[in-house]
Amino acid sequence: HRIAEALAVSHAGSLDQIGAELAAHYDAAGQVERAIHFYAQACEVAESLYALDDALRWTQRALILLEQQPLGELRDRNELRFLLALARIYRITRGWADHELEAVLERAQSLCVAVGDSVQRSQVLYGLQSVYVVQARHDDVLKLTEQSAQLAHKPSAIEPPSLALVHPSISQLHVGAFRTALERFDRIAQV
Repeated sequence: HRIAEALAVSHAGSLDQIGAELAAHYDAAGQVERAIHFYAQACEVAESLYALDDALRWTQRALILLEQQPLGELRDRNELRFLLALARIYRITRGWADHELEAVLERAQSLCVAVGDSVQRSQVLYGLQSVYVVQARHDDVLKLTEQSAQLAHKPSAIEPPSLALVHPSISQLHVGAFRTALERFDRIAQV
């Protein structure tokens, strides 16, 4: 704890550069909330540098720490934030067809019902649709279409809103609904 505090003071203007070190020291000291905060910061920095092994390690550690936290809205919000980070990492490192990615997104979807905002919900729905397209689960893609379409009308939910049409269009093409797919692709092209 004293090492973390000394590092925080000596690097006060650039804590993002030492987030991983701070997280590890707070973690070792049993300061779980502060460790989680700095693991999130370290993960963001690592992702921005494409240091995905580091981002994955810190995200997984933070999720383990969150399991020890009391149930509640703050815990759920933190878990959702880390699951969205984990989904981004898995998409790049494991691919869209990965079953662990699917499990992460499904858990994130359940958390979105309780604590997620429209941006998070649209990220999860888009991610699940992507997984289902790759797995050729076209009926599941189409089931999520209505939810995605409703979110597309909320400000900043999906940028651009036409992304809500991409996966259903692909799925309809795959199942032979060519006219519907073409109409959707035309709407995407008009945006």
